[in-house]
Amino acid sequence: ACSAPPVGRDSFHLNIHGMSPFGAPQSARGPKERPPTVERTTYRPVPFPNVAPLVEPSKFGQTAPVSMQVSQYRAKARPATPEDFAKVFLVYTRDNPGLVMDILKERGFNKSKLGNYGTNSVVLQWVEFRRDADFRIVAKAKAKGTTYLVNHVKSLVMIDKSGLLEVIRGICGNRFPPPWFPLTFDVPEELHKLQHYALQHPEVRWIYKPRQGACGRGIQLLQRYDDVNLGTLPGVVQRYVTRPALIHQRKFDLRMYCLIARVDPLLVLYRNGFVRRSLAKYNENSQSMAVHLTNVSQQRKSSKPFADKQQDMVWSPEQMEEYFVESKAVAPGWFNQVLVPQMKSILMQLIEGSRKDIRPLRGCFQLLGVDILLTERMEPVLMEVNGQPAWKMATPWLKEVKTSLMNDAMDIVLWAHEVDGVDRLPYNSRTVDPKKFHVLIDEDLGFYYRAPEPPPAANSRPQKDRTRSGSRDPGGGKAVGTGTTGAGSAASALPQLAAG
Repeated sequence: ACSAPPVGRDSFHLNIHGMSPFGAPQSARGPKERPPTVERTTYRPVPFPNVAPLVEPSKFGQTAPVSMQVSQYRAKARPATPEDFAKVFLVYTRDNPGLVMDILKERGFNKSKLGNYGTNSVVLQWVEFRRDADFRIVAKAKAKGTTYLVNHVKSLVMIDKSGLLEVIRGICGNRFPPPWFPLTFDVPEELHKLQHYALQHPEVRWIYKPRQGACGRGIQLLQRYDDVNLGTLPGVVQRYVTRPALIHQRKFDLRMYCLIARVDPLLVLYRNGFVRRSLAKYNENSQSMAVHLTNVSQQRKSSKPFADKQQDMVWSPEQMEEYFVESKAVAPGWFNQVLVPQMKSILMQLIEGSRKDIRPLRGCFQLLGVDILLTERMEPVLMEVNGQPAWKMATPWLKEVKTSLMNDAMDIVLWAHEVDGVDRLPYNSRTVDPKKFHVLIDEDLGFYYRAPEPPPAANSRPQKDRTRSGSRDPGGGKAVGTGTTGAGSAASALPQLAAG
């Protein structure tokens, strides 16, 4: 009798001839001798290889394993009808996608995949970054009988730090910088200009901002101007505003919104937002970015009991005005009568300066976040224009504000692009409601916003000329509550028509 061969290198050779490593043919072995069968489940590959296959179906639209996706949801599927493809949306974002999808579903839209719709459909694509927007489909949609909307405006350069600098320089020419924007240099291209100016003004403090970024990522306070060199990542170096207005000894800024609802013909609107406060007391020499930056992400990093303090981090504009009225810094009604017209005038100049870069591609729209800082003299200073404002809800009040903002913005966009079901004008050019959109430019009606004359200061007598010698401000006086910071006066040179 032959002994069983050892298990080793020859085992594989024996297996391919139908023999077991233990000497007996596999087909001749009894059921008890056979090794147990291991069930193996085949999964569809997921887009993120680092994610374990056994996961919950993602709320961001990622592919789930077949074993979970098919067995759990196929029974609920129903045949698609033509009505399902009349209005469809494609949402690709990680920033609160449920808010956008819920609002679109309320307006008769159904979720779809790219290309899974027919002619005479209305397709709305919402993406987080402009690089993900398919502008080729937008350009070809009209010829195919499809209305294709995308939430980004092609070639809008002012949402980039360097692009914003380019637009403002084009507006001002040799009078740069304007009263409402700090002195700024594009680096590393203008490194020599920065060094030359900094040597002549050693008292000036500087702050570096990367060309593209959000949530305060990459922003640094510079100890010395030569901290920036030719190896620095592309960005801007900006003169730091050393004397900001404070609320309870804390720095704050205002997040306002600008909606480009349509580019052909142009339709632009403004809306009030909210006040973001720092949780740390202001100290000009502090190296903590949470002292100097007010966005939620920076405050969350610096404060461990963040959940207990976040209710006090966000204020309404009415709360801000009430605080400054009590401290006798401004007069009642200052926000709506003075500050809002100033901010609208700044936006008018930015839009007019960007007109040459905006491609008239019908179907494009974009909601912009505009950040404004107030100096100790209550004068607005533009910090940046954000092309992807955050939709996260830090507080219940902020949830109410942003939900209302998105609802109104969608109504205006759908109305502006003549989508069925939106048959009324969702805004009023003469509105005084601070919680609604205010029109700035409507080329279809020939309307251009004109800043009203600022109210006279209390107990003041008219004077012929209050402009200081050598001042860059053509608007004249600087009295708090008069609103003459130069923003309104510069906008008066824009083409304007009275509201009809």
